[in-house]
Amino acid sequence: MIVPLGRTQTASYCDRKGLSLLEVLATLAVFMLSVVVLSQIVDSAARTARRSERLARAALLAESKLAELSAGLMPLVNAGPEPFVEEQEPGWSWTVTCSPETWSSTSVGGQGVIGLYSVQIVVTWQGEGEPIEYTLSSVILEPSLRSAPTASQLPRGNAAR
Repeated sequence: MIVPLGRTQTASYCDRKGLSLLEVLATLAVFMLSVVVLSQIVDSAARTARRSERLARAALLAESKLAELSAGLMPLVNAGPEPFVEEQEPGWSWTVTCSPETWSSTSVGGQGVIGLYSVQIVVTWQGEGEPIEYTLSSVILEPSLRSAPTASQLPRGNAAR
């Protein structure tokens, strides 16, 4: 066998065209591994997005209950767990815990009245997926002690005529 000058017998393998079966299988293995990792990342991101959406919803529901208590639409007493009837998604419930702040007692009409209440609202969601619990704590004034603003206290554009 005559070998051209400067070439060895193994050099003929470098001149070949195409890929070997081993190279194709290694490439496919790396590709499949990256697809699996990417699908797990997307799944984890979707679960995190659902959880954060539910936490935001729980915060809104808790603030809504706090507004109802502050406005006097609900009595300042312990209540719950009760379901949210206005929610389209089932599984939401709330619990309210009210404690009078005895240091805030005042006299109204000759009677001692507790003026401030420590309120804790717990909103929970039990459904498909990880359960959610959100707690909102606040100190609010007894709504019956709040007086209506006078005309001089209202902004000029909103004063009754």
